[in-house]
Amino acid sequence: MRLRSKNLLSVLIGLATASSLFMSSESRAEGHVALSEVSGDYATVTDGWYLEQKCNSLSAKEHQELEWQVWRINEWIARFNGVPFVVAAQNHASRAAAAADCNADASKIATDTLTLARSLGGEMTGGEYTHPSSLTRYNMRRFTRAALGIDVIMEVCKHFDMSDARWTEVKTSFDAVAAKLKAENPELMKEAMGLIDAQREKFTENECNARARQMVNGSLFALNGLEKSLK
Repeated sequence: MRLRSKNLLSVLIGLATASSLFMSSESRAEGHVALSEVSGDYATVTDGWYLEQKCNSLSAKEHQELEWQVWRINEWIARFNGVPFVVAAQNHASRAAAAADCNADASKIATDTLTLARSLGGEMTGGEYTHPSSLTRYNMRRFTRAALGIDVIMEVCKHFDMSDARWTEVKTSFDAVAAKLKAENPELMKEAMGLIDAQREKFTENECNARARQMVNGSLFALNGLEKSLK
């Protein structure tokens, strides 16, 4: 059956969860924590993460863990309460961080945010961050998001209206990230590329629409995050 454009989002989510390579041994809470119980802490964590992205107060390892904690919290919030709630929190946090200073207070906020994120993430999803396995799973999730947009949609859609120079830059970055992940985790990458190849066979030019462009924007964001993490 041909992949329908209205199902692109479900395909993206499916790619990131359909295989054991993305699954954690951690238990997944089935939404038993009400949003009303965690909304304040969620806003605090989101604000703190955006400030940390600006100021980089934490050590490299702590920064990676906080990014992972925020990711799994966002996944839980989006799953049980909707993506718009996550986007609203992120937009607020982005504005607040832009107006904030990077000083001793920002450093303390980053440390406190990591502590709170560990607690909140554990309450929502169970389990703890384990370096480097948790980070590996997270990076593979991001890679599938990047690959769906760049290696599937953009290829089929003739990279939309992106300039040739920019497309070359994106492809060079994507290929470099793919090569590094393959060198670090060849079996995981083989499985990931199998999932991507399956979607490439289904996606057609008829689906090169506004929704596909939106998916590409998410893919470029994922690629940018991967580049930073893998440096």
